[in-house]
Amino acid sequence: MVIRETTTELDLSGTPAELRTVGQALAALEPGEHCRFEADAHANPVPYTRVLAAFEAEASGGPVRVSVAGQVLSASGSPDMLARFASFFEFSDADRPGTHAHHEWWDGNVYIAADSRPLVISRAEPNAAADGGA
Repeated sequence: MVIRETTTELDLSGTPAELRTVGQALAALEPGEHCRFEADAHANPVPYTRVLAAFEAEASGGPVRVSVAGQVLSASGSPDMLARFASFFEFSDADRPGTHAHHEWWDGNVYIAADSRPLVISRAEPNAAADGGA
């Protein structure tokens, strides 16, 4: 899994199996629980500015809020909202590289916090981290 960032964009990419594993963990979180996934901190960030080292999620309350602190991409929200967020990680082995989903707030969206960072979740080849491909 690779997490790339610019000041305005975030992309979390992985194989379908990696992404499904993250989604399953998100959907299983109960109040007060958290999960963490290490990412390839040495991947090529191109075309982004940098790579992040991990993704963490915590079941707290309210709509899903995606943020970055240091080298970590974080998500928090109620268990129900995190289960909805988990659906963005559902990729099939038949999905082509570059298949992606956009998780971002829009006016009237009660599932995503207004101050949540937009996040693209994308399907990558297993060796895409080294060459910056997705």
